[in-house]
Order: sequence, then C-alpha cells, then structure tokens
Amino acid sequence: MYPDTFDSSADRVDLSEVVGEMESELSCLLGPSIRLATGSLLAGGPAAIRAGHEEIVDLLRHLALDAHDAMPGGGTVTVLIHELIQGRASIDPAAPALKDGPREWSYQELADEVAQVASLLLDAGLERWERVAVYMDKRLETVAALFGAAAAGGVFVPVNPLLKPEQVYHILQDCNVRILVTTPERLVLLAVGLHACRDLRTVVLV
Repeated sequence: MYPDTFDSSADRVDLSEVVGEMESELSCLLGPSIRLATGSLLAGGPAAIRAGHEEIVDLLRHLALDAHDAMPGGGTVTVLIHELIQGRASIDPAAPALKDGPREWSYQELADEVAQVASLLLDAGLERWERVAVYMDKRLETVAALFGAAAAGGVFVPVNPLLKPEQVYHILQDCNVRILVTTPERLVLLAVGLHACRDLRTVVLV
C-alpha cells in the first residue's frame, strides 16, 4: 500500500492542505489513543529548509567550545545541551548558527525556535525524561526539534530518515516514545502501524 522509500527531493505539499484533507483518515488509522497535532517548528512555516550533516556537526563543535571557555579556572560545569545554544545566543546573538543556501539562522533565531518547540511539546503533555522521536529528513526543523525536546525536559530520539516503517515502529516501541515529531508525508508511511506503539500519545506534524 505504501512505498518502501521516501523521496526527500519531491515537492512538498502545504501542511494545512494535507491536514485538512487527511486528518480524519489519519486519525482513524492512528486510533483513539494517539492524538494528532500540528505545529510549525519554523516561524516561516513548513517550507523545506535543509541543513546538511556537516552544518549540524559544525554547530555542535562551536557550542562545545563555548561551554569549555565558560568553565571557571579549568573546573567542570554541568551544561545541558540546549543551554549551549542559549549561552551562545547571549554572547553573540547575531552570529550565524545554521546556513542552508540563501537561508541562515543566527544563534538568537535558533534559540527562539528551540524555545518555541519546547513550549509546543510541553503543551502536548510531555513530562520530564519522556522520549520524543524526531523522524524527519535533514532540515532546520530537525535541529530545532532535537534541541527543543531537550529544552522541554524530554529525551530526544533521532530516527534515521532512511529506515523503513517496520524499523521505525521497533524504535518507537523499544524507546517507549511518547511524542513523535514528523512530517505529513512520513506519517502516511507510518500511520497503519503506529497503533502498536503502546506508549505513543501524540504525533506532531511539521
């Protein structure tokens, strides 16, 4: 019924149109125990803005250096991963954090997006230490979702976007995932089997 692979290069449909046309169908497939939510993790909406692996690694490297420089007298300081972004934003808010072609986020913009995601997840009922799976291709929303889950007190579970639905189900079950952040296209691939993920309560569409 559903294709085995997802073509990330395909044109994206508008999120509002997808939800309007498929909400009833997807809700039936998900079952009564899983709530369907929608939310943009980008102020600009659901446009496909991609960040490559190298850009994400470079971002984390800069954040780690900032944390090291902040340690007084060579001592150790406990820093949570999302606090690295906040710390960098307070030092140099206009500095570029992520770049994708002509689009660029400063550290302040990234920090704001992370805070927005954290608020969305808390509104969805996320409690401390609960798992948030992020099943999306490489894009700016993915970065915001991962850091946002940490900022909300949850534990993020990055799911390889190349995995087949059966493999994703296994991860969601094995990690006791409570909230899944994904796209409408990927939810279509997953919907028929998500009812078996006993701990999943909410799906957030980006």
